[in-house]
Amino acid sequence: LLAAALSYDALKGPPHLALRHRMIGCFFKSLTVRHEEVVAVARDALAAVISQSKLQKELLQSSLRPILLNLADYRKLSVPLLQGLSRLLSLLSNFFNLTLGEKLLEHLRRWTDPEALAKAKTFRPGDDVKIPCAILSLFHLLPPAPDKFLTELVSVSLSLEAVLPGSTALGRHWSPHREALVPYLNRHAKETVSHLLDRITLPADAATKERREDVAKAFRYLLSLVRYKHAAEVRDELARQWQPLLQRTLEAARSTTERQVAAQLRYQGVALVHGLCKLKPDWLPSCPDVLQALVQIWSSQERLAAEEQAAMPLEQVREFKVIAKCFVSCLRHQAKALGDEIGDGHIELLFLMLSIFSHHTLVAYDFLKLFYLEEVATGYSVAQRVACLRYFLRFFQSSRTAREDRVQALQLIAL
Repeated sequence: LLAAALSYDALKGPPHLALRHRMIGCFFKSLTVRHEEVVAVARDALAAVISQSKLQKELLQSSLRPILLNLADYRKLSVPLLQGLSRLLSLLSNFFNLTLGEKLLEHLRRWTDPEALAKAKTFRPGDDVKIPCAILSLFHLLPPAPDKFLTELVSVSLSLEAVLPGSTALGRHWSPHREALVPYLNRHAKETVSHLLDRITLPADAATKERREDVAKAFRYLLSLVRYKHAAEVRDELARQWQPLLQRTLEAARSTTERQVAAQLRYQGVALVHGLCKLKPDWLPSCPDVLQALVQIWSSQERLAAEEQAAMPLEQVREFKVIAKCFVSCLRHQAKALGDEIGDGHIELLFLMLSIFSHHTLVAYDFLKLFYLEEVATGYSVAQRVACLRYFLRFFQSSRTAREDRVQALQLIAL
């Protein structure tokens, strides 16, 4: 009723100004209640008022004062209060300054100490996750200031994740805190990608265990964003920043003599490339330098013996499998996009992967065999298969081709 009355022309005149202000104040208070129907009506009414005329500064200050007073003390925070603030920011973002962001960050840091929160005895079960997530979800509504908040937000979100049950020293693959921060990271995708790429860089000499763990956390953070369907802006930005990605991972791995550091950097680069390939299949074919870096790893790295693989982390054991999946993604896209015009590079990549079947490995490559037998053998056009057979004749006759690779080519491609 109040929302309908507010649109009445007679209430817009000076005689009813005080009543109108009281009605608007009532809408502000209603933004923080728990009833969704009331909240929706109040928000729509305020949006209509703001679109018609600029609210007086005194009215705004008096209406916002109760909410801002509750925000001053972390013990008074609640999910409805923070959701109400979110609705206010979406309507009046220009009214708030960066001081609000600084205060929210201060509150977030308190939630990284569960013991201190438990002593407060003011929160409900589950608030230890819900309230920090509600705070993190506010930052994309504040005036843009990535230089001021981005580094702190990434660090504090990692600290919040560290106190969740099941967290390890290497971090988590995903968390509700990360999900809540995605809109902010998407809004500042360029700065986000640059910051995380800097954090996954290891020194060329032997890094300390703590440093490697910090790098692993930042890497998992970036990889999870690349894989998350709602982080498209971050994913697209990483695809654009393929040169820094290459320099900080695959190229950095070649420049270090420390085997453990090189393995970690190489795997990080391969995993990030694979994450991009899964959701952006046209990206790798458009980046020949990245594809060539993967080919060099595949060709230069000796296949690890079973006993060596058993002593390695599972992620690094799967490195060649992940590279093979990147190759398959690239070949699928090229076969569809180029049609009968596939070049020698496409066919060379097909034959390059055959060597994996000639070595003992703990990792199953059934997906790759199915790709040859089903997609290449029956899915390629006649012209594409003819090009493969022509290359096979040269491949078979070459003295540099191993006998095992000839057998695999005959079984999987030629026949």
